[in-house]
Amino acid sequence: MKTLAHLRYLLLLSLILLNPSCNRDKDRNKPIPENQGITVTVQDIKTNKPVANAQVNLTTLSKSLPTLSDGTARFTSLEISNAYQLTVSKTGYATETKAVIVEVGKNTPVLFQLKPVLEFVPAQLDFAAQERIKKFDIINNSDKDVGFSIKVNNNWISVEPTSGTIPKDGRRVPITVTVDDKGRIPAKYEGTLTLDFGGAVPSENYPIFMTVPNVDAPSVSCDQPVGITRTSAEVLGTIMSVGKTPITNHGHVWSETQTPEWGVPGTYTDFKARGTGQFTSTIGPLKPGTIYYVRAYARNENGINYSKEEYKITTSNTFTAPGVRVVEVSNFTPTTARVSAKITNNGGADVVSYGVAYSETDPTPNADTPTKQEFNGNPTNGDFVVNLANLKPNTKYYVVAYARNNAVSSPGISPVVTFNTPEPIVAAKVTVSEANDVKETSAVLNGNITEYGSLKIIDHGFVYSQSNADPRLNAKDCDFKSLGNLTKSQSQQISTPVVGLKKGSNYYYRSYVKPEGGQEIYSLSVQTFVTKEDNLRTYYSFSGDYTDVSGNANHAQSTGSKFVNDRFGSLNKAVDVSTGAVTEILTSKFGISGELTFSIWLKFNDSNFIGGKKVIIGHGDQFCPTSSSFSGFMIYFDPARSEGQNGDILFFIRDGSNAPLNVKRVIDRNNIDTKIWHHIVIVKSGSKWRFYLDGQLQTSETFLVNFTSLGNHKTFTGASWTSCSASEGFSNLNAQMDDVRRYNKAFSDTEVRELYNREKP
Repeated sequence: MKTLAHLRYLLLLSLILLNPSCNRDKDRNKPIPENQGITVTVQDIKTNKPVANAQVNLTTLSKSLPTLSDGTARFTSLEISNAYQLTVSKTGYATETKAVIVEVGKNTPVLFQLKPVLEFVPAQLDFAAQERIKKFDIINNSDKDVGFSIKVNNNWISVEPTSGTIPKDGRRVPITVTVDDKGRIPAKYEGTLTLDFGGAVPSENYPIFMTVPNVDAPSVSCDQPVGITRTSAEVLGTIMSVGKTPITNHGHVWSETQTPEWGVPGTYTDFKARGTGQFTSTIGPLKPGTIYYVRAYARNENGINYSKEEYKITTSNTFTAPGVRVVEVSNFTPTTARVSAKITNNGGADVVSYGVAYSETDPTPNADTPTKQEFNGNPTNGDFVVNLANLKPNTKYYVVAYARNNAVSSPGISPVVTFNTPEPIVAAKVTVSEANDVKETSAVLNGNITEYGSLKIIDHGFVYSQSNADPRLNAKDCDFKSLGNLTKSQSQQISTPVVGLKKGSNYYYRSYVKPEGGQEIYSLSVQTFVTKEDNLRTYYSFSGDYTDVSGNANHAQSTGSKFVNDRFGSLNKAVDVSTGAVTEILTSKFGISGELTFSIWLKFNDSNFIGGKKVIIGHGDQFCPTSSSFSGFMIYFDPARSEGQNGDILFFIRDGSNAPLNVKRVIDRNNIDTKIWHHIVIVKSGSKWRFYLDGQLQTSETFLVNFTSLGNHKTFTGASWTSCSASEGFSNLNAQMDDVRRYNKAFSDTEVRELYNREKP
């Protein structure tokens, strides 16, 4: 029995071995899983939107399917193969082919992104208020030229060109579109252009939008929203004009669809009447994780206008740490810096604290870094500024901004920003020295750079003025001579000629340097010089003293006058003689001869036109003018005399020969304005005397007197001779005085006017 059983087993084994394919045939006959296949997804490469009704060919098996509305086509129950070839095509798109390997028991996804044969950039034209001309491009992505023609479907649209050819291989043709809103009521108009491509691709309707504004309604703009949270956002708007009537309300509108409009409660902020300027809205409540569109609006009784700007925002879906960044680090000094930062979003919850942390050693500072400045609350619009102090010069620093909210324990940290403090700044130093080679219209100015400083000197030179006693660059009535940049040296002498000056004039000047990135530095002192002038014998400019600046050393002295601002506003460059006279120190240098010109600037007080005698300017000996022995002359006020009872200015002259008095009215009181400075000039030519006010001749008189004895006598202004007693009735002139000049020449009318014009304020 055992032998028979053994034989049967051997027989069965031999049958299996003799037919090895039986197992394979059995596998082949098993059903193929349905999910063993290919799922094709077709999208537009530009928009990522699904492409429906595209033809998908499985060329390996000669199968074909169209894509559904979601852009998919599925081939199921495919056998295992090394590769399947897929081809996708649709009119208007370039055909694409891919090879795909199907895995056992799996569905294999394949994505096709089709490139349009023709593209339109931008996809539509939206004309905002006041826009009239725009362009779009037609791009040909195929390997063949494509002809086109354009039909305009609306009478307010015109195009150029209306036909043509678009070259192949990515070339483009620009189309210019012009719109016309004349005679149209305020609204948003929609129109189209029909573009025909001769059957190469389907025709296209290109959309055109035109906004006709309500010119009587307000105009408004909108800025990018900030501080976006789960339920709100901050948006800035600006009213640019109020329109024909006052604004009734304004704010922002928002919705989950584009071009939101005013009117739906809970979708707009509502602020009342105001003028032009900025305003801020907190929009909400919004839904977390949702896309919204926002724009500004403003209304009056004539209508409503919206901002041409419209922004897309997405609210947060979860609570996070606030977003924050360092905007700028500026205003560097060796020990300080200014950090400007911004909280870009609050993470969906209220910000409770914020600040700046910095370090010179830690490249990743954070909210726990000891060197920091922190503040409580939430900054307006998310912007904040921190001024860092006590920094080390010439040092690199790392800085971050941070913020915390009440929903997340960890703060939001900005990216690290680095900055370097500069080296300590050593200021340049400059001095000014006496001018030389002074001529009628030129002089050589001199100075020294005693310290170059730590900043590069990009300019240096001199600034000068005839009237401004504190000459500076860009200051009133100042001129300058630039000598350009300057190479570094321990000490340098600087010198330059200046030309075009006015003869016989007092000038103020100082030296300057301008460091790179810094303010101008001036010499502490100001020098003066007087240009030469023929026949000038005495010149008192009253620049803080009574020196004769003509160079002839015919100096003066004072008995109590005080320095005041001059007619140009320069401090202490004129004298007030109401408290004391200015008298020439007696010399024998320049006596009165056949020709003489006196020039003086005065600002009078009304009190001069009443009361006793008040001397404006005179020249004479030691006797009182009322004495018969007096030899000299003066112009003065004497309201007690019939000639001067109206406050007119008189002229008095006597030669000491006991001859009768000579008193004449020479300047009319009505021509004197006590609010301004006046220029008075006396000219003697032999026995003829002329008197001028502000460059104009007032009186001409002849006096037969002998002045040969006046050589050692003196000029005085403001008060009488000390030899006069109180009973003579002289008192101080109540006036301010400047620039007293004396020439041994008789000026002509033209020369008097020239002198007035070159010195007038």
